[in-house]
Amino acid sequence: MLKIALLTLTLTADGDPRLTVTDSEDLQSCRHSKEMVDILFEDGGIETMATVCGTTELTLSPFEHGATADREIHLYRVEILDEEAYSVTPLTKGDACTPTEGIVFCARSSQEVLQDAQD
Repeated sequence: MLKIALLTLTLTADGDPRLTVTDSEDLQSCRHSKEMVDILFEDGGIETMATVCGTTELTLSPFEHGATADREIHLYRVEILDEEAYSVTPLTKGDACTPTEGIVFCARSSQEVLQDAQD
């Protein structure tokens, strides 16, 4: 089932892309969350590679503020399709992922893929 979610890509302390995906009720609330995240990250000096509202079928565990690097063990291929569209593909260890500047990112996250309730 498609849902609207805010995708955020930031850099970890060691320079790797970090993915977070946060579900939203609708596109308007996602855009509002995006504005707030952009302001908070800019004020906090956090480098943001992308913040995009879009649709996804992927269900990830809830985002946890302050998750440590040792919990960022889940790997994803992220493609930014346009200003309001993205694709996130879970990777397993050993899967190839080739980044393309500004379009394709190979990211890690503390959020793991959850099975859809319909499965």
